[in-house]
Amino acid sequence: MTCLNRLTWVGFIGLNLLVGCAKPKPSLTPTPTAATYVSDGKVPEGAQLKAAEDGVESYLKNGSPSVDGQFYPFYRQLLKGQNHFYTASENEMNEKKQAGYTTEGQIGYILSKPGQGTVPLYHLFGRNDHFYTTSHQEAVDAVNKYQYAFVNISGFLYSEQAQGTVPLFRHFNGSSHFYTTSPQESQSIPSSGWNLEGVAGYLPEKK
Repeated sequence: MTCLNRLTWVGFIGLNLLVGCAKPKPSLTPTPTAATYVSDGKVPEGAQLKAAEDGVESYLKNGSPSVDGQFYPFYRQLLKGQNHFYTASENEMNEKKQAGYTTEGQIGYILSKPGQGTVPLYHLFGRNDHFYTTSHQEAVDAVNKYQYAFVNISGFLYSEQAQGTVPLFRHFNGSSHFYTTSPQESQSIPSSGWNLEGVAGYLPEKK
């Protein structure tokens, strides 16, 4: 082997050693955080769920007044003849107004942070229906079986009734969902074709 060949061979071995010792490239997909989490239509799980929960506070703080920095008014809106929409974000509420929704009023408060006894309220949309549930499995089934897409976590409410909370009654008319904290409205609306499905959770009435 000539001197030139020996140098070329040594250089080839050195190059392979460098390649073999090179550090793996970092993943282009960042670990989900409150700042990076973006809904892809699927119900988040694990780290993505934690990121979605952490993102609720900044989502509500963006232009919305709160009580004690944690409780936000929860509003109901209606797109006449189509569907109801619920939000504690004033920016989101104003966007819906521009899209033709009418604000029907405040139905309670929702929390921006999880606490003892609270559960997230998942917001999904599909089949021209805004669907809200505190059941993670029901949210997953809505996406996988009934053509809904996960939108966000609207906030947090209590899973069981506590002092100062009111039940959030859930109704369904075969095509869309309706929610109210008014027992009178819940009792009268079945005459319009809305069947009571139960209580979604319990909202703080006033703080």
